[in-house]
Amino acid sequence: MKLADFSIKHPAIITIILLALVFFGVLSFRSISQSLFPDIGLPSIIVFTAYPGVSPKDIEREVTDPLEKELSTMPGVQRITSSSRNSVSFITVEMDWDTNLDMKIGELREKINGAMGNLPEGIQGVPMLFKMEANAMPIYSVSVLSDIERQTLTRFAEDEIAPVLSRIGGVAEVNVHGAPPQIVDIKVHLNQIESKGISVLDIFQLLKSNNVSLPAGSVVFQNQSLNIRTAAEFSSISEIEQMVIGYRDTSFIRLKDVAEVSLREKRAETETISNGEDVIIVDVYKQPKSDTNTIIIEAKKVIDTFSRDYPGILSFKIVADQTADIKLAINSVKNAAITGGILAVAVLLLFLLSFRTTIIIAISIPLSLLLAFIGMRLKGQSFNLMTLGGLTVAIGMIVDN
Repeated sequence: MKLADFSIKHPAIITIILLALVFFGVLSFRSISQSLFPDIGLPSIIVFTAYPGVSPKDIEREVTDPLEKELSTMPGVQRITSSSRNSVSFITVEMDWDTNLDMKIGELREKINGAMGNLPEGIQGVPMLFKMEANAMPIYSVSVLSDIERQTLTRFAEDEIAPVLSRIGGVAEVNVHGAPPQIVDIKVHLNQIESKGISVLDIFQLLKSNNVSLPAGSVVFQNQSLNIRTAAEFSSISEIEQMVIGYRDTSFIRLKDVAEVSLREKRAETETISNGEDVIIVDVYKQPKSDTNTIIIEAKKVIDTFSRDYPGILSFKIVADQTADIKLAINSVKNAAITGGILAVAVLLLFLLSFRTTIIIAISIPLSLLLAFIGMRLKGQSFNLMTLGGLTVAIGMIVDN
């Protein structure tokens, strides 16, 4: 009763407080970001390792088991599950719910680096880490269309389009899916190498030893220490063809004499197809707590700029755009909340038969929502299906209480 008495005795103060609530509530409402789903991150990290051409049993023995033993010693781990399949290993590390995954990823990398000495040399690079997040899907995807050769178009998308999109505020990552990488294909003529006394293993070892870049020490020049490297990596098909693989009958035997060397696309493990044709896809991913609508608007401006700069050469087609889904979902929940509030007030007026009491409750509903907007803004929450659903339920609770 003290709060009610204070409100009656000091109407000017209450009016100022309510006006401030309306002012800051509207400001908060206009500045709250929008997303389809809340930033919910499961406390789990997936460790993915590729070991091409190896059976599941060997994957488990040579890759999965050593990594599991190393990762199990890390504090905060609740459970570790794994799956070993043909050529790949998946390890899911489940943490405590209050774990900061960004901090744990650094610790996981240290553990993996410590286990690298126990892993076979044939694995592809370093095991990769993936966080399990609700926002792991791209918020904006666009296909790049052109008559340019696919490899050239893919490099253009990776070198020109992706970096510009990555500089947009709130963008976490930009991925380009297009032509598979090119590899050098060497077809050895077995009858020729046998006649020259050369084996396929000899050629393999020579290719491996000639395609290296190693430190060669340092020198002092004009009182400055300069590091030296021996750059012996292949830079063209011609260099590979001219590589000496043997010596016979007073002449050098070069790779081109016993093999055909060419550049070809690596066999694609995934394909991006639109309307039955292979296309280049650019996916944009957002950072947690960033505004999806703002990012997509800026991304569309970037795409429009490239369309204007390369007329008749490049064209773009939107594949996925979360702004339409967000608007549809948010408007649906918002309309349900408004309709529910109006019906609640109408039912109160019908049963209470008191216009004054009904008006008090009707005013309390938007004021309570404005106060909730201020709290959401301070906590960094976004408008999404979960928060709007909660606000809709809260309207009913206001009426009930």
